[in-house]
Amino acid sequence: LLSRRQRQMCIRDRLKTITMNVSSWPHEYPSMEWHYTLTGGTLVGVASLDGGSGDGSSNTVDSIRIVGNTIYVANRQGGTPIRNITLLYY
Repeated sequence: LLSRRQRQMCIRDRLKTITMNVSSWPHEYPSMEWHYTLTGGTLVGVASLDGGSGDGSSNTVDSIRIVGNTIYVANRQGGTPIRNITLLYY
C-alpha cells in the first residue's frame, strides 16, 4: 500500500490543466451563474483566474464553487464574466 504522501505525489505528478474563457460556458438567468462540466478526468480545483477585459461589471466574479466535476462561476453584479480560468484535473 502507498502512504498518504506517496499518493499525493502520484496525483500531483499526473495533474493537468485546461484554460478557457468563462463567458463561453452555458449559464442560466436570473442566477447569473456560468457552469462547465469536465468530462475527461477528475476536477481538482482552480489554478488561476486571469483578469478580464471590458467594463468593470464584466470582470466581477462573485463566487466559484465545484460540485463533483462541475465548476460554477457566479456574477451577481450583471454583465458577463469575461475571464480566463485554468482548471486543474487528473
